[in-house]
Amino acid sequence: MSGASLRRHLAAEGTSLSQVLLNARMAQALELLSTTTLPIKAVAARVGYQSTQSFKRQFAARYQLHPADIGNQ
Repeated sequence: MSGASLRRHLAAEGTSLSQVLLNARMAQALELLSTTTLPIKAVAARVGYQSTQSFKRQFAARYQLHPADIGNQ
């Protein structure tokens, strides 16, 4: 599937590639924080964030709690 076709398909479903990516990153982060002892910085890096602060903000916005409330400091 071409990039344009994918964007049209996602738009028809009311979403975007960036939203799908964000959903996947946040779900993976929640899983890692819940099931491992990885520090937040490592979780942020594993799900594609260069900035731990950006990760924390995005996570808090999504789940209405801070990553430290779930996993390791």
